[in-house]
Amino acid sequence: VLDAMVETGAITQAQADDAKAHPAVISDPAIVDSRNFFLDTAADQALQLASVNGQQPASDLIVHTTLDPKLQDAARHALVRVLNAKGAKAHAGQGAVVMMKPDGEVVALVGGRDYDASSFNRATQARRQPGSSFKPFVYLAALENGISPWDVRTDGPVDINGWSPTNYGHRQYGTITLAEALAHSVNTITAGLGQEVGISTVIEAAKRCGITSPLEQNAALALGTSDVTPIEMTAAYGAFASGGYRVYPYYVTEVDDPSGHILYKRQTPQPQRVIASHVDKDLVAMLYGVVTGGTGRAALIPGHEAAGKTGTTQDYHDAWFVGFTADYVTTVWIGNDDSSPMKNVTGGTIPATIWHDVMVYAEKGLPSKPLDRSPPQPATEITSLDQTMGIDTESGDGVTLPSGVSEDEDQSDQGSSEDGNSSNANRSGFFDWLFGRDRQQQQQQQQPQRAPQSQAVPPPRAFPPPAAYPPPNQPPPSGYYAQPRPPMVIHAPPPDQPPPADYNDDEQGPHHPDGGPDN
Repeated sequence: VLDAMVETGAITQAQADDAKAHPAVISDPAIVDSRNFFLDTAADQALQLASVNGQQPASDLIVHTTLDPKLQDAARHALVRVLNAKGAKAHAGQGAVVMMKPDGEVVALVGGRDYDASSFNRATQARRQPGSSFKPFVYLAALENGISPWDVRTDGPVDINGWSPTNYGHRQYGTITLAEALAHSVNTITAGLGQEVGISTVIEAAKRCGITSPLEQNAALALGTSDVTPIEMTAAYGAFASGGYRVYPYYVTEVDDPSGHILYKRQTPQPQRVIASHVDKDLVAMLYGVVTGGTGRAALIPGHEAAGKTGTTQDYHDAWFVGFTADYVTTVWIGNDDSSPMKNVTGGTIPATIWHDVMVYAEKGLPSKPLDRSPPQPATEITSLDQTMGIDTESGDGVTLPSGVSEDEDQSDQGSSEDGNSSNANRSGFFDWLFGRDRQQQQQQQQPQRAPQSQAVPPPRAFPPPAAYPPPNQPPPSGYYAQPRPPMVIHAPPPDQPPPADYNDDEQGPHHPDGGPDN
């Protein structure tokens, strides 16, 4: 065919030779179409950035994006592969993956397992309860108010105006550090800590980091009961990964018109610190402990330090893993479009597995970089975790909690012995090395189980952030939203075409799923 085209003058011999040297390959439409989750979002942002006084450009646009096709395809492959292998048995039908650099550059965004079957973008549009992956904001608020990761609290019954959160299987952990409480996702201690610092303080900390969805001011918020989106969680954890600076996710670096005139070009903004450096280092050290010795061990990356948090909601409606290395911040959400419960899917299982697979690919060939975290504390001999309670979990299987209260379980310990017990003694030794404790606590005997004591909710205490911090939900600095990327072309809509539906509204718009999970 090529020779015939040369003979007819349709192409030159050089063009024919080049075509023979680079034969066409058949692409999987599902892989190519999956990129539309990213491109749809980038197109919306590009139109916004190129608009003048709310008026969208009338001509086509050439848009330079931050998309990394290899990482996009790797994220989609990891999601689909794991759901195909485990989803049916676990009744897990959908998922989302967001990958971002610590400065906010989104390199991959997968809003579902099959764009052709459902173009609803679960990474940016679906608001779901984050469960225990919200707990870092509780601990951030505590750290900012002078509480140390190595301060201790005693796990025990809690009664907050009639609400009594419990741990998985009614397990007790005795007297442990706050670092251990976060690593093992102890609900009782976290709920009590939320009351100690004030829920309003927790809300302020979360919004300052990048959570923009409404947060209900109630005690259960400490366990992740208010809905958020995966892109919000990615942005908020980006504040941890960036050393304490506010991160605004961006998809577009430049927008041009067909003539090549630059309509928008992103400029590197002035950094906005939202977490004090020493506080962020302590929190990163705590999240590092989640991966190395807590509920997130399935996310370990050989040769690279990682930090993050698992999250699971009541009755296994949602499961999350949100984490970061020095190079990338990545969020994985797993669930069903109709919010039907999954079967024992926790943040430490399918989400952590997908997160691990994506990040191993992303980090391949990159130099190992340590996280900017607080150094390990001197070792002590205190034994804090309850050695009689069996596996380390953060779930509430069979535990009665108010509607929506988060539950999580570390499945990586299950099956460690015939009788269900695991080596918690070895695990506590790691945290002795990592965080240490006051030697005076060594001499305290583990307190016997006590009856719940009614505890009135204290009035919210206002702990304003440092004066240098911007207020929550402050818009990005001017010019925030410049690396050259392969451009995409956005065709202008016909003049009479109505405006698109609000893609940020979960309840409206043609992309919202109204059926069951895509199994």
